[in-house]
Amino acid sequence: MFPNSRITLPLLLLTALTPIFGAVGADDSSPGAKHPQDAGHAAAPRSPTPASAPAQAHGGGFDPWNEPARYALTWRIDLTWAAGRSHDAPRLWIPLPADNDHQRVRSLAISAPGPYQVGCDTLGNRMLYLTPRIPTGGDRHVEIRCVVERRPCTGSPGSPVAGTPLDPGRYLAPQRRIPLDGPIRALARRTIRGTRTTGERIRALYDEVTRSMRYSKHGTGWGRGDAAWACRSGFGNCTDFHSLLIGMCRSSGIPARFVIGFPMPASPRETTVAGYHCWAEVFDPDRGWIPVDASEAQKTGRRDDYFGKLPADRIELTVGRDLTLVPPQSGPALNFFVYPYAELAGQPAGRVPWTLRARRCPR
Repeated sequence: MFPNSRITLPLLLLTALTPIFGAVGADDSSPGAKHPQDAGHAAAPRSPTPASAPAQAHGGGFDPWNEPARYALTWRIDLTWAAGRSHDAPRLWIPLPADNDHQRVRSLAISAPGPYQVGCDTLGNRMLYLTPRIPTGGDRHVEIRCVVERRPCTGSPGSPVAGTPLDPGRYLAPQRRIPLDGPIRALARRTIRGTRTTGERIRALYDEVTRSMRYSKHGTGWGRGDAAWACRSGFGNCTDFHSLLIGMCRSSGIPARFVIGFPMPASPRETTVAGYHCWAEVFDPDRGWIPVDASEAQKTGRRDDYFGKLPADRIELTVGRDLTLVPPQSGPALNFFVYPYAELAGQPAGRVPWTLRARRCPR
């Protein structure tokens, strides 16, 4: 636990202070979702839906496909919603940017009303946990400031070690909203008929999703990452695209994992980030983990570009679905974790207001 103050933690120090906890979690903003953990982590005050896409414009000549980028972020989480709602202190979990081969957290500063913990789960997801004391006056918020460096991602080659976050065996099972039977398996079998290698199967499944799905956020049902719904409806947002792709891959015996974060601005001017973006990674024994962004491929028509390489126009927060928080939440496992998640008196508290502002730092 750290005291109530702003502390800047270099990454090595942050790693050293990370306790051995266990898990992560949260969910998507979908019309018609019935439970707070299904409605989507805390949504941005004016935009409860995920962002439409990572930025494609190249600000100041910046080329995210071929250049690394450094982003400065300020994330403010409002706590006034908890004042007077319960005698118990709220429990609050906030995802932190990932630190891996494609992304480095260069600095991290946290300001919070009360002590907090920084934990890491078995999938490598980092998170902030606190039970904040809501002050009677003054600022009632948590503020996270960080600088994150991201490079274009071409995957993780090699043979991952069993039991590590990149272990392919972790990403083969069905999940609550990613079943591996019925129409998903049938579609996958038709799609890979005639293919000879895992690489050919992965490309065939990716092409089928980009061909048969349409990016749309109209009506109800989209945004929950329900693979069976996406298979029936043929449309949805990034969450739905990649849930269907993951389900088709896993039903074909190919490990696939869900990755979520935020789109980043190309401009060096500070910009409000309205919502999340997600993508997937699929495992080929010959190439390792291959990154794909099927929803962007469909929207832009750049199918080849978004297969096996992703631009540095995003930051990664967490991976995985059906997640348990660190320490464990009282509510059910969460669909995915990208926005703050809170509980009051052992129950999901609903949306937690937040704002995220980001800018690209000129090199």
